[in-house]
Amino acid sequence: MAGPRDPGLRRPPRFRLSGLEILADRSINDTWALRFGVTGQLDTPKDIGFLAGTTTKTKFGDLALTGQYDTRQGTWRLGAQMNFGIGYNPEKGYQLTRSGPGSGGSVSFHAFIDSNGNGVYDPGEKPVANVSLEGGSLKAKTDSDGRAYLSGFGAGPTARLLVGIAEIEDQQVKTPPSVIEFSPRPGGVTQIEYPMRPTGEVMVTVKLRRPDKTLVGLSATRVRLIDAKGLALEGVTEFDGSVNFLDVPAATYRLELDKEQAERLRMRLMAPVTVTIKPDGSGAPDTTVEVEFQPREDAAAPPPG
Repeated sequence: MAGPRDPGLRRPPRFRLSGLEILADRSINDTWALRFGVTGQLDTPKDIGFLAGTTTKTKFGDLALTGQYDTRQGTWRLGAQMNFGIGYNPEKGYQLTRSGPGSGGSVSFHAFIDSNGNGVYDPGEKPVANVSLEGGSLKAKTDSDGRAYLSGFGAGPTARLLVGIAEIEDQQVKTPPSVIEFSPRPGGVTQIEYPMRPTGEVMVTVKLRRPDKTLVGLSATRVRLIDAKGLALEGVTEFDGSVNFLDVPAATYRLELDKEQAERLRMRLMAPVTVTIKPDGSGAPDTTVEVEFQPREDAAAPPPG
């Protein structure tokens, strides 16, 4: 037999809407955003609050300022909040950053003019300022020392850094890839060296001496510039025998004819030729080379008797 209902048993909960909050966020630019809102209690319709705020992103953290007005009490509330982190910069030690250096990876970036082309920063080589860096919502530019520090890349398996040189002083440089992928480590710093080689240009003209001793340009001739490390830049002469080599990294090059074409046509240079592109990025003087076609050995032999 069922006994009387236990007075300790509670009634099932009832759900009802008691409050409402409407917020609108607006980004003005990459570093500044606004927030507006209205809050209210549905039980007391006259209890309405108005909210306005702004958030500014700086390299030292995110600063949020808010103001709220309560119509029921006729009061104002003002607040300020600074969210920041402390990251380790290998070049400058610990410094204030935006939130995230402990939970995600950071990057220490160094851009410089690699005058000797060895890929390593050597004393006396010039740093490059105003190199732009972008990784998602993170942005920075290198300072006068060519260095920049970014934190907050998260802890994913890979992250991507975009490098731009549109604002650097000297555009006559050859750079590594503009998209760099790396594996961020929480609390770790990835050091990225970014050597830029100064470049120049040179005009090479290949000419052939006719039997009447006049020189004429030789078209469709394949030539190569080769540096001491074996880096080869190839070109083909135009109708007047000229070929313009652009964006040539600073170094000393020897000029060679394409081996397969030269052997097939029995063509050779009359004298060794070298071309030097200076580290200041200035163009090299126009270079003229002379070639000759060697006669076939069987052509000089007397006909069989």
